[in-house]
Amino acid sequence: MIERKPETSAERALSADELRVLRENRLVAALSADALSDLAKHLRVVEFEPGACVVRERDPDRDMFFVLAGKAHLARGGMNLGHLAPGDQFGEIGLVTGRPRAASVHATKPLTLARLSRASYERLSTEHPAIALHITQS
Repeated sequence: MIERKPETSAERALSADELRVLRENRLVAALSADALSDLAKHLRVVEFEPGACVVRERDPDRDMFFVLAGKAHLARGGMNLGHLAPGDQFGEIGLVTGRPRAASVHATKPLTLARLSRASYERLSTEHPAIALHITQS
């Protein structure tokens, strides 16, 4: 069993360059500039070293992640499901339904993610319900 390794740095707000990468994600591409800015206020950047376990299959955590830089490996039951790269996201099902993680994600290169925690999603849902609905139903 691979232990989840801590992030390499404290969480922080998105930079302008990271916001441009986020804009390329299919779930947020249709958002207006104002809506993207509102979403970004609820996201925190986290970084992982190669080999780090970002999420583990069957774990109950409910965060959603957008890949901003690097690469990650996606696996279920030890079977390779592919790779995640900038423009991809994962965790949206757990964010909304509370179901355990369907797969494990491990960093294969230095990995930079934008994390939307469940608490931040709830605040986003209250403050900007259309944005919250859009990113989970697109």
